[in-house]
Amino acid sequence: MENKTPKKLSKATMFQLLLLALVLAVGVFAYYKYGNVAIVNGKAISRLSYIDLMEKQVGKQTLDQMVTEALILGAAEKQNITVPESEINASLSEVEAQVKAQGQTLDQALIAEGMTKDELIRQIRIQKLVEKLSGTDKAITDAEVEKFLKDNEDQLPEDSTEAELKELAVEQLESQNRSTAINAWITKAQEEATIIYR
Repeated sequence: MENKTPKKLSKATMFQLLLLALVLAVGVFAYYKYGNVAIVNGKAISRLSYIDLMEKQVGKQTLDQMVTEALILGAAEKQNITVPESEINASLSEVEAQVKAQGQTLDQALIAEGMTKDELIRQIRIQKLVEKLSGTDKAITDAEVEKFLKDNEDQLPEDSTEAELKELAVEQLESQNRSTAINAWITKAQEEATIIYR
């Protein structure tokens, strides 16, 4: 009878097996840590199913926003339009003042919105760029102010002075003009662009 003794594994083979075990352990840990977004009563909710559901629920809206931002940034770069830091800082100060008037700090408001300060600055920059691209600086005429005041007299505050009412009318009309011009610019930009959805 032939004596069968187990072959000794070489050091290289042992190293490869150890490395494979380590890679598998790291893979299992990574899947457990990052592959699931939650575990409910012992049942995992995978990141893939979470992302799939998110895409179905808000994916189109998010994608449309990203496409619009790409159109704005591309057009601004092409036309060499920029937003000075002073404008961004002024808008940031306005937002901070509005938030403070509501009894919060800017940081608290950003946390509540799930947003960072850098993301807010990016939104301000994009808003300013699209305002410049769409030419929203149309002056409001006295006739437009008078018509607004007449059409909305039931909703206007009764204890305001004539000057305050006119200022309110100008603000409202400027906001309407800005929205109309921006929407028209975005619609035209989308029609003229080549957008391929996958």
